[in-house]
Amino acid sequence: MTLPRETILTVSDIPEIRGLLDEIWAATYGDAGAPVFTDDYLEWLYGGPMRDRHLLIGYRATGGRLVGFRAFLFRQCTLNGPRPAYIATHATVRQDMPRTDRLAVSSGIGRPLCLGLAPDALLISFYEAGKPLARRRRTEAQGLGHSFVEQEFAQHLVNLRRLAAWAGQPGAEPCDLRPLCKADIPALVRLSAAAPPDVLAWTPDPHTLWHHVSGAAQPVALAALRGGDLVAGLAAYVMTARRSDGDTRVLVCDRLIGDDPGAVNTLMRAALDRASALACRGVVVENATGLAPEIRAAAGLVQTSRRMLLTVWSVDAPGPIRGYAADVK
Repeated sequence: MTLPRETILTVSDIPEIRGLLDEIWAATYGDAGAPVFTDDYLEWLYGGPMRDRHLLIGYRATGGRLVGFRAFLFRQCTLNGPRPAYIATHATVRQDMPRTDRLAVSSGIGRPLCLGLAPDALLISFYEAGKPLARRRRTEAQGLGHSFVEQEFAQHLVNLRRLAAWAGQPGAEPCDLRPLCKADIPALVRLSAAAPPDVLAWTPDPHTLWHHVSGAAQPVALAALRGGDLVAGLAAYVMTARRSDGDTRVLVCDRLIGDDPGAVNTLMRAALDRASALACRGVVVENATGLAPEIRAAAGLVQTSRRMLLTVWSVDAPGPIRGYAADVK
């Protein structure tokens, strides 16, 4: 009997990857909601200036059928200094295979393959809080003598009343607002690099950041300025979640950069307006642990009941991680 074979995939395989993800995720997460995957969305994630540094791992059965997949998305980060990292995402295994094949593919996609290529890297993953998979990965990491750091976090929604209340308090200073443009990106990169040393922050180069900001599905990119200088920026995209009771559109804010509370409040009020214009139910911030308390307050964030677990697997201990200031995929 021949087990499914591991293979490296590329962006040319996106239509096949999208078919696998759409089929399996919709069946698995129907009640909770699964992203509606499109070729454009996956091209945005897997392509761009870092396409040659991302790692797309597939498993093919005899005959070539794609039966398993996992993506490792490269992120140049900082944590007490520059640190390469990978976000592990889109782990998928077909269930209509013999049990031996399913176990082999599940074991394969669970391996920290990127750490073999870059031993100094951090492997970032996200799990539903309280599920056994994260515990299994921790046991595997510890068995190899590796470090495995965990941090629970909550999803947040932007609340209009809290935004308005913050804006109405004495001393609140609104700022100028306009669409973010390519010329703003170097300043936004500098703001990204100002993260505290114990916050795991994504600090991309200008070309990569511009791809992320401008290449998403129905992107919303806004700049906040004081005296003509950029002091904060926001990047978001429209995500459609498919549930058993119908589709839902939300605006996902995955880059909120800057430490000026008034600017952040101005950005979030504009983001809510854009969400309404795009027929979205609201604005979602997946992980706010990298934001200072005064920034979370100015942004009008309210915790939801959804709890997730951020894990960081590395060969050596990376030091304490107080927060995470990068995207959740």
